[in-house]
Amino acid sequence: MAAVRRLAAILAADVAGYSRLMGVDEEGTHERLQAHFRELVNPKVGEHRGRIVKNTGDGFDTVRVVLGAFEPLAMLAERLRAVVLIGGPCCH
Repeated sequence: MAAVRRLAAILAADVAGYSRLMGVDEEGTHERLQAHFRELVNPKVGEHRGRIVKNTGDGFDTVRVVLGAFEPLAMLAERLRAVVLIGGPCCH
């Protein structure tokens, strides 16, 4: 049987200044960020039939949700009063 190949869009996002925020209030920062992921990011990822493939604490990598991810990431940045960095894999 031939292998099935599928094209996937991958997005990586990270909160800039997360270490600084953790230094000020580690427990509160972690709790707020996790709540924002539950309320904003996770529902949008599911809405666009994507999935989070890696969670790094202050960021995540997701598949198949590139366009749908921008709205919750902008809301996340506004709530955290921080910059959310967005990128993807680089091919050489």
